[in-house]
Amino acid sequence: MRLFLLIGFLYSLPAYAQTGPVRPKLVMSTNPNPSRWNINIQFTDVQGRPFANLYEGIEGNAFFLPDFRWGQLEMKSGKAYDSIQLSLDLYHHELHVIINNKEIVAQDGLVQWISIRDTLEGKPMEYVFQTGFPSIDKNTSSHFYQVLSAGPFSLLLHRKMQLEKNSDVMSGLVHERFVPVEQLYVFDGKSMCRLERDQKILDQLFAEKSTRYQEYLRLHKINLKNRSQLVQLFGAMNADEKKSF
Repeated sequence: MRLFLLIGFLYSLPAYAQTGPVRPKLVMSTNPNPSRWNINIQFTDVQGRPFANLYEGIEGNAFFLPDFRWGQLEMKSGKAYDSIQLSLDLYHHELHVIINNKEIVAQDGLVQWISIRDTLEGKPMEYVFQTGFPSIDKNTSSHFYQVLSAGPFSLLLHRKMQLEKNSDVMSGLVHERFVPVEQLYVFDGKSMCRLERDQKILDQLFAEKSTRYQEYLRLHKINLKNRSQLVQLFGAMNADEKKSF
């Protein structure tokens, strides 16, 4: 049975607690310290109601992946948990968690970081999402951004499922389907900005690292429409200055 979490807090046998800045840190580690994670996750003091599947009859999938995947999550409180079944709703930007064989929709702002494990053509994959960024466009601080590159110039991907409706004039029937919408953003530790496919934007963004930036462009031809190349560029700009390309 699915339950919608209205109010609640997370309680566990000794869980990892972290002290640090208010703004969530960016974590890209694929092999964290096992002692950091607790697998005994429980939601207590929960008041809920049966959660109806409002997506029946809509073409497409509102979720990042079609099924639940194992992963890790970190709460805004700093507590972290491993071996948790997760599913990310990209229409409402809500995290679904399996706890005691029940599907729970986490309260907005409760979870600040998740890592979802998957495989692609037999190779292990990790997808990192994080909340807590400044509001921009129609995105709030509770929205989950996929972290493509972490550092002084964090490259973030905002994924959204948009509901498209088309009416048949003759029959009067309405056809609904989910359409993916994606937008890249850059977070510099203080503010967010949209990353458009414009060379001038990158030139301005990396002005303080002009020498390293120009050297990278000399060695690598960048296609602004190629996301993997952008990820590599940001990875190079976020790396230690002494590290060669």
